Amino acid sequence: YDTDHQHSVWGFGAKYGGVIRHVFQCGPAPEVNGVDGILEAYRSTFRTGLGMSEPTDIEDVVRAAAAKAVQGQSIAQARGGQSYSILLILTDGKITDVNKAANAIRT
Repeated sequence: YDTDHQHSVWGFGAKYGGVIRHVFQCGPAPEVNGVDGILEAYRSTFRTGLGMSEPTDIEDVVRAAAAKAVQGQSIAQARGGQSYSILLILTDGKITDVNKAANAIRT
């Protein structure tokens, strides 16, 4: 549940302009509104010439999400509240370095 229905949408494991990107923003805005916004951000990313590519390294996206979660929690605590974050990762199942990914999740 998210009261403002704003969500970050990131991608990973893609090649754009000949460069492999392990974390990148999907869509033109840092946050999108609701499920429709998530789907449109994802679709718009593929209209840019970006193509899926290996290696599938999720460490950077996990660390980026963790940093955003820590920032959100700090802001909420300063206001006397709490915050929670959910990271949903969709992949083809072939994570290149499982140990690096697991370490990023643990830390």
